[in-house]
Amino acid sequence: MNVAKAFAICLIVLGHSFPEDSTSPIRAFVYLFHVPLFFIISGFFFKDHYLSAPKNFILGRLRRLWIPFLLWSVPFILLHNIFFRLEIYSTEVTFRGATVPYYSIADTFVRLAKLIFFQESEQLLGGFWFLPCLFFTAIIFFVFSFISNKLKKSYVLPILCVLGFILGNFMFYNNVNFPLIPYDFRLFLITTLLFLVGFLYKKYEYLVPINLSISLFSLLLLILVLKIGSYKIDSINSTVGYLPKAILYLVFTPILGTYITLYLSKMISRYKIADFFDYIGRNTITILALHFLSFKLVSFLIVYSENLNLFEIASFPVIPNHDGWFLAYFLAGVLIPLSVKTTWVRIHNAFS
Repeated sequence: MNVAKAFAICLIVLGHSFPEDSTSPIRAFVYLFHVPLFFIISGFFFKDHYLSAPKNFILGRLRRLWIPFLLWSVPFILLHNIFFRLEIYSTEVTFRGATVPYYSIADTFVRLAKLIFFQESEQLLGGFWFLPCLFFTAIIFFVFSFISNKLKKSYVLPILCVLGFILGNFMFYNNVNFPLIPYDFRLFLITTLLFLVGFLYKKYEYLVPINLSISLFSLLLLILVLKIGSYKIDSINSTVGYLPKAILYLVFTPILGTYITLYLSKMISRYKIADFFDYIGRNTITILALHFLSFKLVSFLIVYSENLNLFEIASFPVIPNHDGWFLAYFLAGVLIPLSVKTTWVRIHNAFS
């Protein structure tokens, strides 16, 4: 499963390696399942014995998700204005109609305070929305599992997850949110169903054959959806609301993509290169944290080689109209964070 996690984070980086307005079929294919894949893999690791120790479960999730969220976000916030001086941020470029502001001292303290409540982050940590989302998804799944266990009815768990999925989409469709809650619990209800898929796969793994023929068939179905679909997926939020669309892009295509990922993971696990993938899989948060910053090196090379305005480095996630550089962005987004982690470990070991 570490190899599968490696595939998942690599797909995330690959998807981000294209401009948002890209029409690349590679980006479109990746966006069919790459983020849901992470929720499914996370559900695989949920264990029934957690139900007897809710405190340990919550503390464990805080340690694995909130602590990294905090430890990575603090230095990025403190370096925010320095990034402006380095042209990594600039008010000359916009992302989804907004610019990144220069922080006052008050802005910095407000941002730091919000981290305590698992809120806010930096543009360069754009992928970190996933950490609080996964945390609350796991908590909701825990509650649903607890109810099912108390009732001694195993079918209650999938029913609750399906109802949550329907409710979340209904609320998105009607633009209704939970009042007085500073989180989008509508999305958490939806992703809980993905979490369930991973949990059920773990429980009934012995019943699911993982082979080449089904993988190829799954790939064919994904390509078919890609060809006939006229809908452009920009994020998991763009697939919620309209229930048929949500079922297609948040249930059907993620299951197909997960199956292909599991097949490839099993194949790779037979060879020595699996060690490298395993290392990637054990450092997903490091890659999630540093890949956007690593992209800036490639953006600098583009600006330098094409004599563009220096502020173009601040383009997010990458410089527009440069789809051909996606491989360079991808390699930088994976390999530089891994190099940083390896160097950090060596320095730590040398002084410990």
